[in-house]
This record gives sequence, structure tokens and C-alpha cells, in this order.
Amino acid sequence: MSTKPDKPFALDHLILFLPSSESTPPTPLIPPSISANFTLTPGGLHADNLTANTLILLADGSYIELVCFNPGASSSAIEQHWWGGKHGRLRRGWTDWCLGSDVPVEELSAWLKSLGAQNDGVWKWDDAVKGGRKRPDGEQVRWSVVFPEKDDTGRGVRGLVPFFCVDETRREIRVPRDEVKTRHGCGVLGVLELTLMVGNEEILERVGKTFDALVGTGQATASEQRYRLARVVSETGLRGLGPDIVVKLATNERDRDMVGERGYAITDVVMGALADEREAGNDLRKLEGGAKDEEISDDQCVKGQRVRLDSGGTDYGGLWVQYV
Repeated sequence: MSTKPDKPFALDHLILFLPSSESTPPTPLIPPSISANFTLTPGGLHADNLTANTLILLADGSYIELVCFNPGASSSAIEQHWWGGKHGRLRRGWTDWCLGSDVPVEELSAWLKSLGAQNDGVWKWDDAVKGGRKRPDGEQVRWSVVFPEKDDTGRGVRGLVPFFCVDETRREIRVPRDEVKTRHGCGVLGVLELTLMVGNEEILERVGKTFDALVGTGQATASEQRYRLARVVSETGLRGLGPDIVVKLATNERDRDMVGERGYAITDVVMGALADEREAGNDLRKLEGGAKDEEISDDQCVKGQRVRLDSGGTDYGGLWVQYV
């Protein structure tokens, strides 16, 4: 494939790392701020036995993947993992993001490789890698992924630029389409935006060149660059409201601490919910017969209001719900 796929890339999922619970098999330890506001779908142990997940399925077809490392995995194996590193067991917060494609993975991989070869400054992607996991019900899930090219750390720019996923089994096996599982107490339907904070102008310029080649020219202001992605399912009530990738330069001490030595960080993931549905009493909380202590209250569900869920001791880089 020498030309860009005809269909725009859709936001497939985001990776949020959590500690591991003490369950067998391992599962992420879900904080109350998440369990009180979202419907959780069991995931499973990945084929490499190094990570396990739980899913937050969204009505727009994307999902949040809550991931933990397997406590039984060796330290050396975790250190070599693409989300690992020397302190991989301690990883917390937003870690990566994925775009979906329905073109054959060989064609997608060839096109991604051509971007780096033909465009100076654009980051490169590696060859496709097969992946999979077994669901708790025994169903096997298979896919192929294309990751950004590694550097001498083994991770490169993972999280700064996306990886890609192509399903080998039906997508509905990996991402079930279920009205119950995609209905959440806080009312979210999909992702409105996520922010990539970068530490210097050089990274900012390379991100701009790479995203221009991937998804088209973004909208630039004095403080940010904004790129629009597609949704897997467009008819969700969020039409025209993202999902956007917002690229910002770290300009203060807090931002610079966030990007650290790595030079970038994923922060402030904002999900969209319809204020009218909560005001009308159509939310899942009311159907279940009562609010939970960590749940968003009715007086917060005002159009234009943005509510942060991961505050206090559960700061994962910014998990927000915005009512539209």
C-alpha cells in the first residue's frame, strides 16, 4: 500500500495502568472512583502471561483498557515488555493509545513504514506483531498490532504516537457491542479528547509532522495543536465533538515535572456525556436504586461542566467527564 487508507483512522482504545489485585488469575485493582462511575467488563490474561486487563466499553465503539502486570511474571520479563522498563511493576496512569484499521495488517504496516521513509522527521513503525488473550468465558481473541519503532530502551516513543490494531477475530469478540456494558453511571458515551504534553519544541515539531501524515493537518493555536480522529460508531450524541488529540508544550513547572526525562506524557483524558440524560433521570445510577460515595452527583451534571474523577490518592494523569 503506497497511499493512505481511504477510511479515516478511528480511536480504538486507551491504556490506563493500575496496580494488580490479589485475585487469581490476576486482574487490575479498580479504584472506587472508577468502579462507582463505570460498568466494568472482564477482560483476561494476555497471551504472553505478562499483563491482564479489564475493559470500560464505550457507546462510540472505543474503550478504556485497564491494565496491570501479572504479579507472577519475572522482573526481567516485565523490564523487557513494551510497557515495562526497570520500574515497570510500579507503572500507573495513562500509558498508550491505539488507532483501529480494517485494512489487512500487511498493507497497513507497509504504508506506515513508507511514511517514515518518505517524510523527513516522521516517526517510524515496526513490523506487525500478533497478539491475543483468552476471555473469562473461554473465547479466544486474536489480533495484530503495529507499534512505533523501538529505541535503545526498547520502548521508543510508545504513548507519544499511537500504535495500530487490526482484528483477526471479529472485532465484537475483542470489543463486545452490548447496551448494558456500554451504559455507565456517569453517562459517558465516548472520548472527547486526550492531551499529549511534550517537553520541547523539537518533539512538538516531530509530533506535528507525524500526525499531519497520519490524520491530516491539525488546527494550531498559540498554545496547542489539535487533531481530529474518527469514531468506530459515529451516532452517539457526540457528533462534531471529537475525539481530538491535543498536543501541548510544557510551559510551567507542573507540566515539566509531568513529562520528566522521557520528554512527554499522556494526560487529561476527557470523556463526553449528555447532561440532558442525567437531568432527565435516565442514568444507570438511578436505575440501580442509589448513588455510591465516589459517584458524580446530580449537581455536577451541568452542561459545560467538567468533573475530574482521579483526584486525591488516585491521580492517574487526569480522568475527566465533561457534560455536553
